[in-house]
Amino acid sequence: MKLVISQPRFVPALNYLDRFRLADTFVYLDNVQYTPRDWENRNRILTRNGEVWLTVPVIKVSQNQLILETRIDNGQSWQRKLLNTLHHAYSKAPYYVEVIDALEQAFAQRYDRLMDLNHDLISKFLNWLSVDCSIQFASNLNLREDLKGEQLLLGICKVLGATEYISGSLGRNYLEPNNWRQASVTLSYHDYQCKNYPQSGEDFVPWLSCLDLFFNSGPKGAQGYI
Repeated sequence: MKLVISQPRFVPALNYLDRFRLADTFVYLDNVQYTPRDWENRNRILTRNGEVWLTVPVIKVSQNQLILETRIDNGQSWQRKLLNTLHHAYSKAPYYVEVIDALEQAFAQRYDRLMDLNHDLISKFLNWLSVDCSIQFASNLNLREDLKGEQLLLGICKVLGATEYISGSLGRNYLEPNNWRQASVTLSYHDYQCKNYPQSGEDFVPWLSCLDLFFNSGPKGAQGYI
């Protein structure tokens, strides 16, 4: 069984979604510390004036709060601001109406936890891409609380009976191959190459939020570029 483990991201880039396509099971790493100003609550889109951030405001309770404990600051009108930003950026894109209608429906719901918003949006994107992958949450796996870093990843693999773990390319900087050999888990890396797809600017800008692809190529047309 091929396993991918990663934090739940907000409207993630294409390399993140591609890992669902490769995995039999994808585990949201929700039982680790939330990182401010990272990919859990923001991502980049392209406008006429260059790249801008889409951000979901969160409530910071403590420095050590976990992703699963991180809540959205619904005291702010973040949905309206976010949709206005998308309108200014993509109102002339070929599939604007189809994609913005789906996002408006999602943002009309009141989400308390950030990870629930991210999970529901990612599930929608996977449906558009016709990707069928089992999804689990690390917090539901009854893991030992003292497991950290690489040992946490190995613990998840053991609990789920994974035979192969697919890491992002940066895993080469901190994973020790011998630990995986001893655990009888094949360690492989996802070296994603971003494909050029139709975009509004003259020069292609890679590694944006997947929303850029969906607005320009459509939910179904996007399948050819993942």
